[in-house]
Amino acid sequence: MSASQRGSVPPIVTLVGADGVDDLSPRDGWGDVPESERAAWARYMLDFTPWFPGITMMTYVAPGIVGGGTAAPRAWKQLAARLHAAGFTPTDYYLLCQDLALRLEQGRLTEAAHGRFFDTWGSAWQWGFVPKADEWMPWPAHLRAGRSPRRATDYVLSGGNPEPLGRAVAPVGEQGAPIGD
Repeated sequence: MSASQRGSVPPIVTLVGADGVDDLSPRDGWGDVPESERAAWARYMLDFTPWFPGITMMTYVAPGIVGGGTAAPRAWKQLAARLHAAGFTPTDYYLLCQDLALRLEQGRLTEAAHGRFFDTWGSAWQWGFVPKADEWMPWPAHLRAGRSPRRATDYVLSGGNPEPLGRAVAPVGEQGAPIGD
């Protein structure tokens, strides 16, 4: 695919979603997301789709993204703009989604306990999680402070009061001191 073709979809392809017609423009709809970050946002959202337009449409969407394109659905661009405004980079989004996917797989992330952190709750067969940017705003700050992505998620999901990382060894009969960060 040539550089001029990359990032565009055939002109006859138009998505129609709940918020109207989306021509998958590679340039429009990104808000304040820097142009230098848009391809990464689009590519990482291809792995963790905040909105899945269906298999047929994905056969048109994916080629407009893979290889550095930015022809993402409007809903993806809007989420990228909200998360960017909350301090996220595309890599932060990807790391958060990886941690959330692991927690979901392990049964440690449930809609009943954690639904308030998401605008949309996905399903077992389709990712579809849309993080509420304002709820996750502390997450990038925890990363920048040196915490791991897993620990940053612990902090957000616990309201800033996560379980200790462990306990220090103590003499028999005494409780060890909690180890935290």
